Amino acid sequence: MQQWVKSFLIEEARALAGDSGRVVLRRLNNDEYNYSVRDLTGVPTLNPTREFPVDGAAGEGFTNAGDALGMSPALVDKFLDAGKEVARHLVLLPDGIRFSKYTTERDRADEIMLRIHQFYSGFVNVNRQLGDTWDDPATAKANVIRRNGSIPLEVYFAAALAERGALGQREKSLAAVAAEHGLSAKYFEALWNMLNQDAAPGGSLVLNRIRALWREARIAEAKPLVEMIHQWQQALWRFVPIGHIGREGGPTAWMNSQGITQSTQDFSIKLTPPKDGCEVVVYLGATNAGDGDAGDFVRWRNPRLTGGNKPDLALRDVPGLAKRLAGLNDDSLALTDRYLAAVDEVALVSEDAVRLAKRHGLEPDVLAAWLDYLALGPAQLVDITGLFTKKNGTRWGLGLRQRLGTA
Repeated sequence: MQQWVKSFLIEEARALAGDSGRVVLRRLNNDEYNYSVRDLTGVPTLNPTREFPVDGAAGEGFTNAGDALGMSPALVDKFLDAGKEVARHLVLLPDGIRFSKYTTERDRADEIMLRIHQFYSGFVNVNRQLGDTWDDPATAKANVIRRNGSIPLEVYFAAALAERGALGQREKSLAAVAAEHGLSAKYFEALWNMLNQDAAPGGSLVLNRIRALWREARIAEAKPLVEMIHQWQQALWRFVPIGHIGREGGPTAWMNSQGITQSTQDFSIKLTPPKDGCEVVVYLGATNAGDGDAGDFVRWRNPRLTGGNKPDLALRDVPGLAKRLAGLNDDSLALTDRYLAAVDEVALVSEDAVRLAKRHGLEPDVLAAWLDYLALGPAQLVDITGLFTKKNGTRWGLGLRQRLGTA
């Protein structure tokens, strides 16, 4: 009997080999659900089960036992809420979807900007010095943001000058030099080709000048070239933060050209009377931009004298005014006796100077000057200039108290 039972069991075992028996249909436990969501979305910070109850161990000590992973109505609601939370991280794309660890548009835009900065951080930064590396992404990102991602011209020109002989004799390739110095091969090639082009008489005046300096520069003379390029960049281009591109009414590109040529230019020159009494002579000069002066002309339009709270005086009227003042001066000196008689009459009658000048056929302004000179005119406010312009009462008071104390 015992032998028969043993044979039966062996036959049954062979017949049921590979059958695990009754398997309970179960849900994912909390950890399995979290890891599955993270693998599917690619967002390692998602934790949709943080509000779920703790998984039971079912006596065996395992949290993945089907008998212990039931679904209550409350847990079903929590699974629905978890799905909604994961859906909030969904980002719609023109050709599909992706997931982000952020849920607001502003945070998602900043996330994309950070990826762009990290991509370009190895090649752009004006503050980069020779020998610097970008092992610290945080430092590289901060520098790029501060300088709007400008090309580090210093290291490019320094590499070009240092390897000029090897590149000219084809001992090294442009790609090899760029890799050796940690530069962008594409930009380094474009810069090298521009610098080694022949200066075209009718070409860019700026580039022709840079090429001329490049041919004269020595290995350690990259700074003058870079400084000149920076000056032209500031004059010809306007750099804007990348985050402003595409906004309504905003820029359409990071670098936006701006013209520096003008058809007219207003300017003023302060004229200071010379101490020796000589004449003030002003010279105006003009030159071309290096492209010849054919068809060029300069017109000085509306030159005038301004200031002194007086109406503007056109320069073309200055000779006539000077002649008139000289004639008025001669006439006034010739009529000195009449002006003095009118002044004497004012002292006696106190008549208005304007009516008195009209009655005597004299110039009212000249008569007023005589009255003011002789202190017979009406009292006027006197503007005192050239003295203290700040109140020093506190300092004087302190000095007075000190003197009184020492006395």
